[in-house]
Amino acid sequence: MQLFTEDATVNTYFGDTLFASMRGREEIGKVFSGFIANFSALYHMNGQMIADINGDHASSTHYCLVVLVSEDQGKEFKNFNGVIYKDEYIRRDGQWLITNREARFAMWLCFLNRTTNLLFMSCIHENNRNMRH
Repeated sequence: MQLFTEDATVNTYFGDTLFASMRGREEIGKVFSGFIANFSALYHMNGQMIADINGDHASSTHYCLVVLVSEDQGKEFKNFNGVIYKDEYIRRDGQWLITNREARFAMWLCFLNRTTNLLFMSCIHENNRNMRH
């Protein structure tokens, strides 16, 4: 959590629905730790980032694929989340820290049937309709 200022804010959305609103490094750490404890593995693949730097302040928009791996009744599930992060930064003592983050997730839930090797995917859209592929 050292990437955030002591008084940073983070608002996380799934589509347009607010999932969590956090203030302060300690609360952000507790919420993040509690959430990731639900998964056996997770990783981020970062894509494009656009930054606007103005002296000791900056803002950015960046795109990421977040994969969350879990298991239920012997089946491995992978949640693939396309995420847009909008961050605001401040430079303190030569180090850039996040002062505000807005994270917007769009989630695809996947699991592999180990018997048939078929991949099942469900997309959860902003309007909360499920579509099977």
